[in-house]
Amino acid sequence: MHQAGAHTIEYLGATFLKNDPDWGKNILYFGPMGCRTGFYVIIKTIFGAEEIRKLIEEMCEYILNFNGDIPSVTPKECGNFSSHNLELAKCYVNNYLSELRKEFHCEYPKSE
Repeated sequence: MHQAGAHTIEYLGATFLKNDPDWGKNILYFGPMGCRTGFYVIIKTIFGAEEIRKLIEEMCEYILNFNGDIPSVTPKECGNFSSHNLELAKCYVNNYLSELRKEFHCEYPKSE
């Protein structure tokens, strides 16, 4: 992923997750992997895979429907404030969401 698209997903995804009335208190972190091939979400309470899939889908819809100024993107709040691209972020999220709706794996296989 290009930095500008990933950076925008990071800001909008974290905004959505941390402000969600049901999940916000359980979200510890949402941010990109160092290699920019995906994102980590760290949740402090155990939830089932289907609950997490639904949350991620809602986050994706939030990003796809977002218009306006990206929160906290000012020189004072963001050291890389000029590296954002909402349209590219929406493209990445749209592609991911179509795959998420086809197949979702979020649980380790149970060992015998």
